[in-house]
Amino acid sequence: MYGKRLLTLILTFLGAFLGFLVLSFFLYPIFNPIDSDDEIPGDFDLSELQDFNYMEFGPAAIVRLRQEIQDLEEALEQLREKEAQDVAVIDSLFQVNLRLEENLARLGGPGAPGQAQLASAEVELDQRTAEVARSLLRLDENELAPIVNRLSDNQIVDLYRASSNLQREQLLRALEPGKAATLLRNVMS
Repeated sequence: MYGKRLLTLILTFLGAFLGFLVLSFFLYPIFNPIDSDDEIPGDFDLSELQDFNYMEFGPAAIVRLRQEIQDLEEALEQLREKEAQDVAVIDSLFQVNLRLEENLARLGGPGAPGQAQLASAEVELDQRTAEVARSLLRLDENELAPIVNRLSDNQIVDLYRASSNLQREQLLRALEPGKAATLLRNVMS
């Protein structure tokens, strides 16, 4: 009597447990949906193992892996040699650059012979411009106008800069209005 009741009670609990388990199995995804961004634990990317042969075991796999390692080491050695060549080229270019900078500093640096010659040529040009300005600006405005209007803008600017204030006024009066405006624009800029 107690055996039948006990057996019925155990079977009822077992049935309820199995029913609850089946119900939970089907309702769990509804209550806990999995987003596509979430990773499923234990899930891994099989693409990392694409070249792995699952059927290859033992000595054959070891020989193949050793060959792959040797190939990779050879490729690495080639890359190291290429890197050494590139470093050598960079070093040689750096040395050439240093030599060119030294030559430039020696030839064009302050106190260099070429610099002194350039400075003396500029002084000589300024002196000649000042002499020409004094000679031209001694002329009357009517005599000066046809000469000055045929000069280039740069020459007129040089004359203007080499002249005194009175001579500058005379030069501006002798110039055509367009040339005078160009002269003032060049001098003011």
